[in-house]
This record gives sequence, C-alpha cells and structure tokens, in this order.
Amino acid sequence: MIRVTVSQEGEYRTIVFTGDVGRWDRPILRDPSVFSEIDYVLTESTYGDRVHKNPPDISDR
Repeated sequence: MIRVTVSQEGEYRTIVFTGDVGRWDRPILRDPSVFSEIDYVLTESTYGDRVHKNPPDISDR
C-alpha cells in the first residue's frame, strides 16, 4: 500500500493506493495494514463483488 498526503490551498487530503487488501489471520501471509484518517482509497477489486466463505483451517488438512 502507498499512502500519499497532498495539499492544495492549505487543505490536506490523504489518498491510499492498494492492490489486494488481503484477509486476516492467514498462516503464511501478513495481516492487512490499517490506515486511519483517509479521504480516498483506490484499490484493486477483482473479487470485490462477492462475500468470501471462511476457508477451512489449515491445521485441519
């Protein structure tokens, strides 16, 4: 993720550019980063139109 803060005439805006946001609590991947006080987000959304089921726990395999 990339966070950019821009200023125009004394007003500040924060923009975050990101690819796949990711999922929490994955065994081999880091949890997604969390930013606060963001005005705009530009993101990849290949699977953004669906609800993902919880995958089976890796320890069950």
